Amino acid sequence: MRWYSCITMACVIIIASLPARAVTVCGEGCDFSSVQEAINAASAGDTIEVHSGIYFEHVYVSKSLTLVGVDTGGGMPVIDAEGIGSAITISADNVTLRGFRVTNSGSCGCGNAGIKVLSDNNTIADNVAQGNKYGIHCTGSRNSFMRNDIHDNDISMYDEGKDNVWDVREDD
Repeated sequence: MRWYSCITMACVIIIASLPARAVTVCGEGCDFSSVQEAINAASAGDTIEVHSGIYFEHVYVSKSLTLVGVDTGGGMPVIDAEGIGSAITISADNVTLRGFRVTNSGSCGCGNAGIKVLSDNNTIADNVAQGNKYGIHCTGSRNSFMRNDIHDNDISMYDEGKDNVWDVREDD
């Protein structure tokens, strides 16, 4: 084995063994002011802590991450889709989403949702979906939906996947 192959292998091993990092999102004084910017900069396995506030954006999770909403005194962080598309879309496997209020998705019956899950083996827990076309819309499989509060949506839940586990509070 040539020396540069050994160095390359050593670099790969070191990078793979680095611990996941945690980054913060808030209006000011955090690592990022946008949830999507934090996701784009993150590596698989990282944790993103989103502080209280209203975030007018469409969050697209395409990496295996943990997203945690943190009440820093102003309530759960809110992801507001501004009446277009889904507030949060998860396309990566093995994502954890916890502690968010999602609202104001688009109103077409094309799957616009507070939380849209297109992937497998995710944990969606302790969120509030309110004021959306679908509270939660899932086409993935083997996902766990635990202790989510789903109310005042046109359609509470849609599940086209397999072996999903649902434990939700529904008031529609």
